Formats: sequence, structure tokens, C-alpha cells
Amino acid sequence: MLNGNRRLKLSKLSLIYWGIAFLVCVLLFVSDVFFSGSKVMYDGDGSDLSILSYERGVYAIDVDYSSDCYGMISLTPSSDLDQWGASYKNAFMPDYSNHVTSYLYINQSDSKFEIAIYPVQESDSFNVSHVCVVRMRARSAVYRAFRMFVRFLVIYLISYVIFELRKGTKDRNNINNRLLILGMFLLTLISMMGFMQSYIPGGQDAEFHLARIASIAEGISSGSFPVRIYPCFVNDYGYPLGIMYGDMFLYPSALLHLIGMPLWKCYVFYVAMISAITVIIANYSFGEMTGDRNIGFIGSVIYTLSIWRLNDVYIRAAAGEYAAMAFLPLVVLGFYKLFSNIDEDDKKRDDNKVLLYLVIGYFGLIQTHMLTTIITTVFLSVIGIVLCRRILIKSKLMLILKSAGIAFLANLCFIIPVIDYYRSYDLAVEHQSVNIQDQGAYLSQLYMTGGLFSGGSYSLQESYGINGEMPLGIGLAMLIILGILLFVIIKDDKNKYRTILIICGVVAMISIWMSTCYFPYDFIARRIGFLARIINRVQFPWRYSVITTMALSVASVFLIKYFKEKERTQFLIISVSLLLITVVQAVSFVSERLETNEYYISADCVDQIAASLIDNDTLYWMQGMSRDDLDSREIIASSEDIRGLLVREDVPSVDIAFSNTSDSAGWIEPPILAYKGYHAYYQGDELQIQEGDNYRIRVEVPSADDGVISIRFIEPLIWRIGEVISLLTWILVSVWAIRCHKSRC
Repeated sequence: MLNGNRRLKLSKLSLIYWGIAFLVCVLLFVSDVFFSGSKVMYDGDGSDLSILSYERGVYAIDVDYSSDCYGMISLTPSSDLDQWGASYKNAFMPDYSNHVTSYLYINQSDSKFEIAIYPVQESDSFNVSHVCVVRMRARSAVYRAFRMFVRFLVIYLISYVIFELRKGTKDRNNINNRLLILGMFLLTLISMMGFMQSYIPGGQDAEFHLARIASIAEGISSGSFPVRIYPCFVNDYGYPLGIMYGDMFLYPSALLHLIGMPLWKCYVFYVAMISAITVIIANYSFGEMTGDRNIGFIGSVIYTLSIWRLNDVYIRAAAGEYAAMAFLPLVVLGFYKLFSNIDEDDKKRDDNKVLLYLVIGYFGLIQTHMLTTIITTVFLSVIGIVLCRRILIKSKLMLILKSAGIAFLANLCFIIPVIDYYRSYDLAVEHQSVNIQDQGAYLSQLYMTGGLFSGGSYSLQESYGINGEMPLGIGLAMLIILGILLFVIIKDDKNKYRTILIICGVVAMISIWMSTCYFPYDFIARRIGFLARIINRVQFPWRYSVITTMALSVASVFLIKYFKEKERTQFLIISVSLLLITVVQAVSFVSERLETNEYYISADCVDQIAASLIDNDTLYWMQGMSRDDLDSREIIASSEDIRGLLVREDVPSVDIAFSNTSDSAGWIEPPILAYKGYHAYYQGDELQIQEGDNYRIRVEVPSADDGVISIRFIEPLIWRIGEVISLLTWILVSVWAIRCHKSRC
């Protein structure tokens, strides 16, 4: 009774706390919207920019210009005291563009700064035509209220943890649960400790994914949902990354950027979110496999802090691949339950769980990284063929088909557009030729965790040596697990986990072989033609390290369980040793990465990213497309009698003012790539769109007329049908899962 009264009192205090928090956030929002200062701080040609006094909030700096070299927008505080009053990163003005937007975050009112706009090289053609500095009232208000909400949330979580730790209990399960939750929280922090500073520690693809987040935010603000055509690529011509890459898990970060959070912080939030999902799913999956939550936690440590996952996070910045690794244990759990013997009494309940594991797991894989999805499916299919006797049962075959069907329907929102685009275009990705065998690792690199952290993998034929490569191995901890695994298999041929250990060992050794330069990729590609295209799609052999990491992580939890059941002393020695080696190896890896890193990113918006986003990714360019004609955003017309001007640019939607003084019809080619889905309208009538020069869209222009042509990207009906089916599928699956949970079916 006392505990019940105590919990009721705590619930009332929580309600009061969150009521106060909500009221404070609302008041901050209202005060910023209705009682803030001047909206436009400066509007001119930039010739008379001087020191201005800014109040707290988010400011947009819009610059129109023309130049044959890069320019820069920088900020100079009027005093040492003012430099702490703002957060601003230099914005780049690329020579292939004529407009940039940068953001300025003022943290304290009455801060004084001077904005400087200049070319990075001496140039007579650098010309600034218009500068506008605007305080974004709505974004300032939402971002300030959001920051206050986060502060309230942090205070509440810390208070809750302290309360739970101080609360006495005699129930060992409750104590164990609290320790597991605390351990999972600490594991999440350790896995992303390299992001706990005021910048992102570089990464090969970091700018690419930052631009993806910014593109989704910009697309949503222009009225597109989901965002299929990304505006912040190919000089704002529009690029179909929202079709070709799964990006569902980037939307929370994009929404945060939309309400005002700096871009680099949005990426840190993404890393934190995926890290937390990885820890939770790995902990649950390994615990379900072994029937021991504590062993499940040990497995989650080994998996989450594995060298290859950290390589994905810190060196490659492979946001898709390390997000896919978060869901991979759930897929493996589903197949483990499917292959293992199931008691008849629990058969129905286990079948329902297996279905959920596979549907949720494959949804996560497909929505994050298709290559990992394909590689995983191939390995699991081979295992299924080898263990055909275990699954050639009607009930299990039906379960596989049912899971595959539901997973397919749940992912139709992504699958239909991808298939549609692959069928509609001859994409550059279909013609890439990579000798991937040359990109593989040496056996001597498998244990290495150091190297040139900004490097990639170099061709053996170029003879650069491994000193110029990034770490390509799986680390010492995984190799130790492999050694213990082989020892147990050879020594004890009667242990009950022998089958799963052999499968993990064989999969690990095959995937290790496939990640090296010794696997005969070139031999296979030369003699089996259709396999050449499949092999080239993988691009780099070391992608198979994901499978190695997964297989050895599964092996580790069963080895620990084996030693726990055999002898407690051996269990403690093995468990503690693996945990220490894994944690020390991970901390050392991240520390060396941070200490040797000479490249960091702290961009508040996409125009503060240094790299050119024209050729940052060309896989989904149409074959034969030339970069040269994409430097300009001018509108090309069929004759001198036709003129066009962009009057609204919310890519993928634009409005073009035109005039045609000729008595004959003509055409214009706006700076938009001719991907499927664009429609042009004039005075309520739809105009014909064709493919123009260098794959621009070509829009017909009526004769002897002038006005505004609206170009919109509209998803084909079949895409919308796929989205509706996916949504309905998830609603039905959720309702079914809740009912099963309540009825314990």
C-alpha cells in the first residue's frame, strides 16, 4: 500500500512538473513570436554591411551573387565578449551557384557582429547583387521552446534515475532490471562519445548525409512529403535520393533542422538515435536467443562497440550501413527461432514473435541500406538450404512466406518507386565497373584498429600499402571470439550449442575470406558474366565485415552461455575478458580517431558544407549526363524571342515567369533534371514536358504570350497506392501485435 501511495504521489509530481514545463515552453514561444524585434535586419547589395546589434534568435543570411571563384560569408564580433554570443560557421559561395543561404544563431541579445562577404581568391568577376539578413521569428520561437523542453527532459531523466537508484528493494529482478537499463544507457553514451563536442569528427560520407538531412527539411518546408527529389544536390537541379535510398530514419533529424536546430547537431541526434536503437535491439535479441538477459547485455556490448560498427560511425560515416546494423540482430533472432526446435505448447506464440521479428527487422534493413539487406538475405538463404530439414515443414514454410509477404507490403512505399525508376532510366549505377578484389583487405589487417582514419581502401595494383588505408579489420576482440569458438568446437563435440556455433564459425570465416583480397572475385566475374554486375554492386569487399561482426557476436553469447553452464569460473573469466577487451579497444579506437583527426564539420546549414554537392554522388545520374552544363542555373530557351526567369524556387517545385514575343511556340529548359514525376501548368492547363539537353526538362511555351509556368513534382498514383498499403499494413500489424500481447497468444 505504501508503494502504491508513493507511486501515486510520484505520478502527481510528474504531472505537475510537465505541466509547468509545457507552460514555460508555450510562454517562450509566444514571447518570441509576438514580442520579438525587427524581422529584417539588413536588405541591400552588401556594399554597406556594418556592425549591427542582434537580439536572441535564428537569422537567415541570403546572398545573390555571380563569380568565377569560391566566395565566403564570415562573421566578425565587435568585441571579445560578443564572440560567445553567437554560433556561426563560415558559409561557402561555390562558383557554380548564384545563391546561398546561411544561418546565424544568436544566443544572447544585443550581440554585435559584422558580416563580411568576399572572394577567397582575387577576382574581378565576384559580384554581390543582393544581401538580406532576416530574423526568422517562427523558427527562433520553436527552436528556443524546443531547447527549453530538452532541458526539462534531461532534468527529469536525471531525477528519475537518482530516485530509482535510491529506492530500496528486496527483489533481485528489479535490481537487475535497473542495472541493465543503466548499463544500456552507459553503453549508448560510450558508443557515441566521439560526438560529445561542438562538431562532428569528420567522416568520409558525413557531408553527404548532412546534405540529405537538409534536403528532407527543405523539401518538407516546400510542401513535399515524402521528399522524393532532394533539392540540395546537383546545384539544386534536384536528385532522386529520396527514391533510391531509404531515408525514413532521417526524418526526425530533418524535422529538428526544420525547427531551427543546426545541421551538425541534427546528425549527432541521428547517431544517438541509431546507437540507442542498436543497443536496445541487440540487448533484446541476444537475450531472447540465450534466454538470459545478462548475457544479452554482454552480447550488445560486443556488438555495439565492435570495430567495424565504430568504423562505420566514425570513419566511413556510413549512416545507412550502421543504421541497418541496428536491425540486423532482430532478423537473425527471427531466423534463429525459426531454425531452432519449438515446443508444441509454445508454437503459436513463438510463430507470432518470429513474424514480428522478421517484419520489423526487414523493414529496418530495407529502409536503411539495401546492400546490407541483400547480403544478409543471401547468407540466410544459404543457411536455410543447408538446414533445409529444419524448415521443410509446412508450418515453417508458411511462416516464412507470410513474413516475407507482410514485410513486402510494409515496404511498398519504398520498393515501388525504386523499381519504377530502375525500369524508366538507364542509370549510371548500372554501368559502374569496379575491380573489387583489389579493394580487399590483407589478412594482416584483420586485427588492426589504427591507420589513416581519413583514408579509404586502395587498389593493390597501385601499391600504396596499408599505411594509407583506413582500418579494414574486425578487431582483436572478434578474432579472440573466433579462436575460442574453434577451440570449443574441436574440444567438445557433444555440447548442445555445437550446431549454432558451427554455423556462426563457418559464416564468419567465409565472410572474412570474402572481405579480403584473396577471394576470387575477378575469376568469378570473368567466367560467370551475370555475376559480374552483382559483384560490382557491392563495390567494396569489406562490406562483408557486417556479416562477420554479426556472426561472431551471436557466437560470443552462446560461448558465454556454454561456459556459464559448464563452470562459473570460466564463465566469469571469459565474460569479463571479452568485455574489457571490447571496451578498451573501442575507447582506444575512438580516442585515436579524435586525436589524429584533422577534419571536422560544424555546419549549421547545407551552404556551410565545403564539398561540392554537384558530383558528391553520381550513381543515380542518367547515363551520359555531363557535369559541365550543371554549373549554370540559367534558363535555356529555344530562341532569343523567349525569355524566362525563376520567380519561385522551392525545389522540386518552381515557378518561371516567361515571355514569348514570337508568333510560334517554343520551349524553355529550366535547371531541373528530367526525372519522372514533373508536371508543368500554365493558366490551369498542363503543358507538355520532354527530355532536353543534358537531361534537363524541356517545357513547351505558348506563342505570343507571357505569364508564369508552374512546375511541380507529383508522385505517380501507383506510388501513393504503395504508401497507403504500407501505412495500412503497419496499422494492422500493430493492432494484431497489441491484441496478441494482451491475450498472450
